[in-house]
Amino acid sequence: MYLEKRPTSVTVISWAWIIIGALMFFSGAMAIFANNLASSNLSDIDKPLMMKLFPVMALIQMCIAAIGFYSGIRFLKLVQWARLYLEILTWIVALFLIGFMIFFFTQLSSFGVEEAPGQIDIVMYVMSSVIFLVYGFPLFFMLRALRSEKVRKAVAGNTEQAVALGQKNMANE
Repeated sequence: MYLEKRPTSVTVISWAWIIIGALMFFSGAMAIFANNLASSNLSDIDKPLMMKLFPVMALIQMCIAAIGFYSGIRFLKLVQWARLYLEILTWIVALFLIGFMIFFFTQLSSFGVEEAPGQIDIVMYVMSSVIFLVYGFPLFFMLRALRSEKVRKAVAGNTEQAVALGQKNMANE
């Protein structure tokens, strides 16, 4: 059986996803509100495609946020399925970040300024690389911790304890 109550990495990852989930849910709700406010004077024919799709994307974001938020809470209690859900969500965010950066780098030339294209391009590449690292490193360490043997044992040990406790309660009845 696993002796330590809860590894620090579990606590950090759990709280990170609780906060991320809450912020994502709030931003999705505000995005829907802002989109409805911005498009209230437009007919369906006049609305750009992005304005029509935006509420659907925001609802998807809110669903992912709710899953992340709830999984973070359950992961604090060392529930086994929560580790898997958080790992999947972290991979999704990491793949999204990589895809976004590829898209951004391929579209970078359209952002250039005519007067000094070389300087602007360098600044944009450096800034976007820093942003990628700022978001990428925590995701890497989060995935590494979620897949670690220590976290797997903590979650599996908690599951074994819960099963043993359930069997003990059933035997007492």
